[in-house]
Amino acid sequence: MKIELTKMLNDGSMATITVEIDQSGNMTALVEGVAGPVCSEISQFLDSMGVITVDDPTGDFYQEATEAVYEGAF
Repeated sequence: MKIELTKMLNDGSMATITVEIDQSGNMTALVEGVAGPVCSEISQFLDSMGVITVDDPTGDFYQEATEAVYEGAF
Protein backbone atom coordinates (compact mmCIF):
# COMPACT_ATOMS: atom_id res chain seq x y z
CA MET A 1 0.00 0.00 0.00
CA LYS A 2 1.25 3.50 -0.82
CA ILE A 3 -0.08 6.71 0.74
CA GLU A 4 0.95 10.28 -0.05
CA LEU A 5 0.29 13.12 2.40
CA THR A 6 0.80 16.69 1.16
CA LYS A 7 0.75 19.96 3.08
CA MET A 8 1.41 23.55 2.05
CA LEU A 9 4.11 25.12 4.22
CA ASN A 10 4.28 28.70 5.49
CA ASP A 11 6.52 29.75 2.60
CA GLY A 12 4.03 28.46 -0.01
CA SER A 13 6.05 25.36 -0.91
CA MET A 14 4.60 21.86 -0.67
CA ALA A 15 5.91 19.09 1.60
CA THR A 16 5.02 15.49 0.79
CA ILE A 17 5.37 12.37 2.91
CA THR A 18 5.16 9.15 0.93
CA VAL A 19 4.45 6.12 3.13
CA GLU A 20 4.72 2.59 1.79
CA ILE A 21 3.67 -0.50 3.73
CA ASP A 22 4.78 -3.85 2.37
CA GLN A 23 3.06 -7.24 2.68
CA SER A 24 4.96 -7.96 5.91
CA GLY A 25 3.81 -4.72 7.53
CA ASN A 26 7.15 -2.95 7.23
CA MET A 27 6.75 0.78 6.66
CA THR A 28 9.01 3.10 4.69
CA ALA A 29 8.51 6.88 4.71
CA LEU A 30 10.08 9.54 2.48
CA VAL A 31 9.77 13.28 3.13
CA GLU A 32 10.18 15.53 0.08
CA GLY A 33 10.06 19.28 -0.44
CA VAL A 34 11.74 20.25 2.84
CA ALA A 35 15.38 21.14 3.40
CA GLY A 36 17.19 20.64 6.69
CA PRO A 37 16.22 18.70 9.79
CA VAL A 38 12.63 20.01 9.65
CA CYS A 39 11.85 16.81 7.73
CA SER A 40 12.38 14.88 10.97
CA GLU A 41 9.84 17.09 12.73
CA ILE A 42 7.33 16.57 9.92
CA SER A 43 7.59 12.79 10.03
CA GLN A 44 7.80 12.55 13.84
CA PHE A 45 4.20 11.31 14.13
CA LEU A 46 5.25 8.13 12.30
CA ASP A 47 7.79 7.25 15.02
CA SER A 48 5.03 6.11 17.38
CA MET A 49 3.78 3.51 14.90
CA GLY A 50 6.47 0.95 15.62
CA VAL A 51 10.16 0.25 16.06
CA ILE A 52 12.49 2.31 13.87
CA THR A 53 15.07 -0.02 12.35
CA VAL A 54 16.65 2.41 9.87
CA ASP A 55 16.73 6.20 9.77
CA ASP A 56 18.51 7.15 6.57
CA PRO A 57 18.27 10.88 5.81
CA THR A 58 18.30 11.95 2.16
CA GLY A 59 20.54 14.71 0.82
CA ASP A 60 17.80 17.26 1.56
CA PHE A 61 18.31 16.67 5.28
CA TYR A 62 21.85 18.05 5.01
CA GLN A 63 20.77 21.17 3.10
CA GLU A 64 20.42 24.40 5.03
CA ALA A 65 16.84 25.43 5.64
CA THR A 66 16.35 29.08 4.71
CA GLU A 67 13.63 29.75 7.30
CA ALA A 68 11.25 27.97 9.63
CA VAL A 69 8.45 26.93 7.34
CA TYR A 70 6.69 24.19 9.29
CA GLU A 71 4.20 24.61 12.09
CA GLY A 72 2.02 21.99 13.72
CA ALA A 73 0.95 18.51 12.80
CA PHE A 74 1.18 17.23 9.29
